[in-house]
Amino acid sequence: MCRRADSWPKDPVWTGRLVISSINDATQIQLRDPKTGTIRHSRITFEHLSSVLGALFAACPISKDGPPAVTKGRHAFIGIAFEDRNDAFDFNVAIDDHQNEVKREEHAATEAVTNPTVSKDFSLKQGQTIKIKLNKKEKDSDSNPAPVQPLAAPSASKQSDNFGQSSIMQQVARRAFSSKTIPEITRVGMVGMGLMGHGIAQTAATAGYDVIAVDTNQKGLDAGLKRIEGSLEKIHARQIKKGDLTEDQAKDLFVSIMGRIHGTIDKKDLAPCDLVIEAIIEDTDIKKSFYKELGQIVKPSGILASNTSSLPIGDFAGSSGRADKVVGLHFFNPVQLMKLVEVVKTDLTDPNVFDVAKRWAVSVGKTPVSCKDTPGLLVPNLVQALQLLERGDASMEDIDISMQLGAGHPMGPITLADYIGLDTILFILEGWVQKYPTEPSFVVPTILKQMVQDGKLGRKAGQGFYKWNGDKRV
Repeated sequence: MCRRADSWPKDPVWTGRLVISSINDATQIQLRDPKTGTIRHSRITFEHLSSVLGALFAACPISKDGPPAVTKGRHAFIGIAFEDRNDAFDFNVAIDDHQNEVKREEHAATEAVTNPTVSKDFSLKQGQTIKIKLNKKEKDSDSNPAPVQPLAAPSASKQSDNFGQSSIMQQVARRAFSSKTIPEITRVGMVGMGLMGHGIAQTAATAGYDVIAVDTNQKGLDAGLKRIEGSLEKIHARQIKKGDLTEDQAKDLFVSIMGRIHGTIDKKDLAPCDLVIEAIIEDTDIKKSFYKELGQIVKPSGILASNTSSLPIGDFAGSSGRADKVVGLHFFNPVQLMKLVEVVKTDLTDPNVFDVAKRWAVSVGKTPVSCKDTPGLLVPNLVQALQLLERGDASMEDIDISMQLGAGHPMGPITLADYIGLDTILFILEGWVQKYPTEPSFVVPTILKQMVQDGKLGRKAGQGFYKWNGDKRV
């Protein structure tokens, strides 16, 4: 237990967030502004505290080399950093900020694995009593320990064993594996290069996987590849502007990522893939036919995955002839930014296959959650938003902004409905109503029917609930 020193300053600037970090024999103490993240005082200012915390930090005295350069922070809302409110409507604007955050956390996680490390973060007020517990690991008896070998991405059940009891450290450690491919999967197939498919292909290639990108025709394939190029160019341009990349580095990175994506309109090119993900039309009969083809084309050990956000996977998995190797991998839009992936297991999915799917999601920088194979997933949430709008409970702008700022969604449900396609949502809902007539949550809002009848299909038509110019909402 440590109490404040008699000489504790009375200047209110000292009230803030105290960050104490210890790595090996060095300790760094910083006081951060809780609102902006700016470091107001660092080790030099806090040096007098060594007498107060001397016993506590006896094993790790304050470093004489001084703290690293101070960088002003910026408030991030629900993990997504927008420079201003208008940026919330630009779906790629926060991607580079997110990637920078991941890089910082990857570095921290690497330090956590290779060095005895402890880091504690406290909200400290003037005169407040604080208690700090250090779970410092014992150093190796050898003064020159052997270098740490690269780690394979662990299963979720083993992460706490590898990284102790700190939930924060576990989260950081998961991020560290975002650039580590897993041995079971080296080549990924992506079928359907539309709204979701191009983002999944880009994410996999960025993480280091070779990707076979397939579409039904050359026009669709070219459009998907062009979207990936545009997304990478935008990300890299913002990184260059911020000084995170030079132009030469950005060019090399662009060539490297695009070089791992191999486009084709021949499904037979999927044969050597270890994992094939499909993002084709949401129609059970079409998927049954497609999975029958995949089962005959892809090597027997290959895992098949659906990005469906609405259909029960068990309804078409058996058509592949390998239902034990079929899972759901439901990404969220925009794939490049959203961290969540729903990993769906049917009654027939092999547990080992399910585990590989989850670890692969971690390896591309995502956070997997296990889901039961049920119809619905995303679309019922859109239906609820449309019902609110139809009843006049709120405007579409208020509904969208509430979900963006209140729940951290990159786009609101009405915008997302436009983005997916109102005709697609109507088709899915009508199928549900027919198949599950007693399910109260499966209803077709009148406003949705009217929009489709009027030809206002959303982004693809340039007009839905909102006006659109290409992929950008006007």
